[in-house]
Amino acid sequence: MGDMPYIDVMATADNIRRLMRINNLKVADIQRWMNFSTGNSVYKWLRGDCLPSLDTMICLCRLFGNITLEELLIIRMPEREPVKR
Repeated sequence: MGDMPYIDVMATADNIRRLMRINNLKVADIQRWMNFSTGNSVYKWLRGDCLPSLDTMICLCRLFGNITLEELLIIRMPEREPVKR
């Protein structure tokens, strides 16, 4: 179980911010695209408090130019402990 990949939430937040900058998008633009009543969810993603839901991630991928989930998310592998002898 310890060798399972995981999503680096903070690095993904940085990546979403980078993709917003590349695509010249503001929080309000994503809020409108997603039909959110406020930008609070977007701000939570950008702070690394949480990740978007899966269906929201798919919408973001489209908004960011039809990128893949792998391009949106920063996926890491856990570091292995050195073998003790």
